[in-house]
Amino acid sequence: GGDVVYKGTPMSSFDSADWKEYRSNVQVIFQDPFDSLDPKMSVREVLEISLDVHNMDNKEQRIRETLQRVELNPPERYIDRYPDQLSGGEKQRVAIARALVVEPEVILADEPTSMLDVSTQASVLQLLSNLREEMDLSLVYISHDLSTVSYICDEINVMYLGRVVERAPTKKVLKDPKHPYSKALIDAIPVPDPRS
Repeated sequence: GGDVVYKGTPMSSFDSADWKEYRSNVQVIFQDPFDSLDPKMSVREVLEISLDVHNMDNKEQRIRETLQRVELNPPERYIDRYPDQLSGGEKQRVAIARALVVEPEVILADEPTSMLDVSTQASVLQLLSNLREEMDLSLVYISHDLSTVSYICDEINVMYLGRVVERAPTKKVLKDPKHPYSKALIDAIPVPDPRS
């Protein structure tokens, strides 16, 4: 039950103009970069589709600037590659670029680092954190891994069985969790000490 409200308007009452605005202002980064990119499309084609859908001009310039922004430098090295020619971290950076190329206000990031190795996770988290600041983006970061959430989020909403059971600034939840599920999530954070 319930409704999602965007800028004061319930999404259930959106007309086509509302949906068009919403889709350009709210973009998604999916969990699995290995399956979220079409294997038959080059990086350029992946980014062009978003620009075509939203009738944005200066496509080549936007694509190159966005690739630089997600640290795929120089863009010429990546722009004509296909997903099977990219590492997991590079694929996720292309997925992030796809979300950013239309200059959204909000990014919904669904466990964007869970399919990546630990060193790549750190660089992608740093990138997302920097982009959030540089582009003045709102980032809704969805994850079970509180070590990544604590790195990138100002506030945490802990959900259990489909309901928010705890909401507070990140540091407060980590230092003094109130709900048993919040405590369980914190206890699940790996300790980087083999003797612990």
